[in-house]
Amino acid sequence: MSGHRSSISLFLLAGLGVAAHGQSAALPRVELQVDRDFGYTIGSIIEQRLIVDLPRGASLEADTLPTPGPVNEWLDLRAIRWQERTDQRWELAVAYLVLKGVRNPEPASIPPLVLGLRQGTATAQLQTPEWPFTLMPVIPPAIPDEKVAIRGPLPAPSFSLRTQAVAMAACLLGAAAGAAVAAVRLGLLPWFRENRPFARTFREVRKLSRRAKEETGYAAALQLVHQAIDETLGCAVFPALIGEFFARKPAFLSLRTEFESFFLSSQRYFFDTGIPDRALDERWRELEDFCRCCAKAERGAG
Repeated sequence: MSGHRSSISLFLLAGLGVAAHGQSAALPRVELQVDRDFGYTIGSIIEQRLIVDLPRGASLEADTLPTPGPVNEWLDLRAIRWQERTDQRWELAVAYLVLKGVRNPEPASIPPLVLGLRQGTATAQLQTPEWPFTLMPVIPPAIPDEKVAIRGPLPAPSFSLRTQAVAMAACLLGAAAGAAVAAVRLGLLPWFRENRPFARTFREVRKLSRRAKEETGYAAALQLVHQAIDETLGCAVFPALIGEFFARKPAFLSLRTEFESFFLSSQRYFFDTGIPDRALDERWRELEDFCRCCAKAERGAG
């Protein structure tokens, strides 16, 4: 899915000025990229990408970045990931959850993030740009309250234990039949190992799955897969950038449905509330299968 992307650049002197041959050092630079600045309602996820360019010798203090939690009375920070691209460039992917409902369109803004910087023994702070956007009502303003239709409660999903058992048995038989081939082709044997992003991630996800099949391990595995996707494209990949991913990495095009399913499952897990829609064992199995397919496509890409 593609959409309008806006960007804001900010130049700030963060108290780390360094003189060299009578010249002042370059200022830090923050570029903020968002898919769109309109159409958000209560419950929307706003995804931002921040590119931070620092003067030579300066570094970003990752342990000073904010942790997920409330930002103010109507906004939550739900996730933040970062990568050091080069000695002077950092990339951050930030996701916010909107908790404010309105009756009419109104302006709102996401407050700046404060980043800690270090250069030698000196420390300072760099403030990212404030980001304004338009908050929209869930119900169009022209519809009166008495004409708003409320959907009744949905019936609980039904699960067949017999079907689940047959599916699990079939998967186990298939996995056993292809284990030897997969071990060689995906580099699971020490002397055949590869360091490609998805091949490496597939090994790590399998280790997590077999060591402790629990929710905390599953969350860590999802983060590993996100990092592999980011590393493959060379930048943070949000659902809105999935079209750009396949345009630049056509070897994965046959897995478009699986990629969209992964992003949907990840968003539901990290941002939606309520009981997960499937059993943990089934989610682990689906994640391993996705990594296996990506590692195979990665080998075909050369």
